[in-house]
Amino acid sequence: MLLLQIHVFGNSNPDSVLMYIETLTEKQQADTLKRIIVNNIFKDPKTTFVYVNKYSTLPVVQNDSALICLSYYWTGMIYEIFGDYQKAIEYDFKSLELAEKTQNKRLKAITLNNIGLVYSVQKNYHKESLKYFKEYLKISQENENETEITGAYMNIGMQFQRMDIPDSAEYYFKLAYNLAEKLNDKRNIGLSYASLAELEKVKDSDKLYYDYSKKAIQLFKEEGYLIDLAALYYDMSEYYLEKKELDSALHYSYLMLDIGNMYDLAVFKQNAHLSLSDIYHASAKYNQAYQNLDAYIQLKDTISSNETKEKLAQLQVIYETKLKDKEIENLTITKKLQERKEYFYWLLILVTIMVSGIVVFFIAMKRRKDKLVNRQKAIIHKKEQELVTLALEKSKANEKELETKLDFKTRQLTTHAVSMMQKNKLMQELLDSMTTVRKHCNDDQKHEIQKLQRQIKRSLNVEKDWDLFKMYFEQVNQDFFAKLLEKAPTLSSNDLRLSALIRLNMNIKEAATVFNVEPASVKSARYRLRKKLGIHQEDDLYDYMRKI
Repeated sequence: MLLLQIHVFGNSNPDSVLMYIETLTEKQQADTLKRIIVNNIFKDPKTTFVYVNKYSTLPVVQNDSALICLSYYWTGMIYEIFGDYQKAIEYDFKSLELAEKTQNKRLKAITLNNIGLVYSVQKNYHKESLKYFKEYLKISQENENETEITGAYMNIGMQFQRMDIPDSAEYYFKLAYNLAEKLNDKRNIGLSYASLAELEKVKDSDKLYYDYSKKAIQLFKEEGYLIDLAALYYDMSEYYLEKKELDSALHYSYLMLDIGNMYDLAVFKQNAHLSLSDIYHASAKYNQAYQNLDAYIQLKDTISSNETKEKLAQLQVIYETKLKDKEIENLTITKKLQERKEYFYWLLILVTIMVSGIVVFFIAMKRRKDKLVNRQKAIIHKKEQELVTLALEKSKANEKELETKLDFKTRQLTTHAVSMMQKNKLMQELLDSMTTVRKHCNDDQKHEIQKLQRQIKRSLNVEKDWDLFKMYFEQVNQDFFAKLLEKAPTLSSNDLRLSALIRLNMNIKEAATVFNVEPASVKSARYRLRKKLGIHQEDDLYDYMRKI
């Protein structure tokens, strides 16, 4: 029941809400606070700020980069609503940096939107703002998030409106309205009405302006979007002031001021007091005009606007001179205006000199910095080239070392094969000689010779020697036999042995010695091997084996 109240009323007592949240598990606390923040950030930002601060301290949030990024995003949004754009942009860029680091496209999109909103209220930054909104739209379309696409359409339309491009603004407002209607997104429907009303104001379509504004007011009130309602009241106050309908303008300015005071929103309080000053000035109520302009200035950090100073001085002079005689009033006004004119003239000269000096200084510093950066880049580039050259030389040395090792192992393997087969040949010759000698021996000697022959035959195991040779061979030439059989499955074991000797670059005579056969037999075997492999030239056999 408590959560339901939080969702409906933006100004719920945060202490009681936080007490309730403390009874939940850590994950439940994070989920509950997230729902509260999303539902109330545009309804009661001041109270929502308390919930955002609580959310950001939860361990489950601090251990999750995406949740930290989300808390930065909310904080930046609330500071923007409060009108503290410096802090807003600070948190927005922290959120953007974390979103890009974690490759979270949705958080990146909504943060880009926040940055665009901050730029949109700054003078001379309309193109930059539009760039951020369009990037927000692009990512939202890739994510297929229709709610955020609606918001992107709305913000792009508003930016075109600020840039005085009404056709483009109307196009995006209608896109936003159609999609908001489809999603039943009450806030964006209301914002669409308010934006379309602004376009009708430019066209002097009073009835359509009133109808759209009335629909927007009704939706904002029903759904509790008082921040958006205050912004609409400001537009309506300005509209009625232009129409010289001062009572209506005054009515909407005070409604905006009430909301600004309710949530302590400096931006709306400033705008309300500035509008009231203009309205009272138009009504010739200079005292109230002066008081409201003074209140507007008090809400700003510093009185830095020359336009505001001049307006304040004019209202103050008008109010004071109303109490004096007309002739004295004229003389006083003339004198003060002359003094003020001279003051501003010299002030303008001084400011121009100071600004020119600062500009020249920064240009010189920038040129110096650019030279230093280019010098550093050149040094870095040279170092990089040296490192690349060193790495290449090292790679060639390693490659040469590997080739040397492989060549050594190949020669070692060849030597092993030759010695293995020579041993077998010697043993066979010895066996044959013993058979001849045995014919001329007595029975006892024959028995001993037969015993020796059996021992020699047991040691004369060609297949076992070849298995050992094969194991050593494949250590140097991995998967040689498997790849060869894959190309020609009909190859016999003798074919494989011959292929290995060819791979070791043995000629026919050397192979004949290893096999203990005539060279003609090896030549015939090589011919049969070429036919099985589909090789026509004798010279190609070694190249073929070497490439396997």
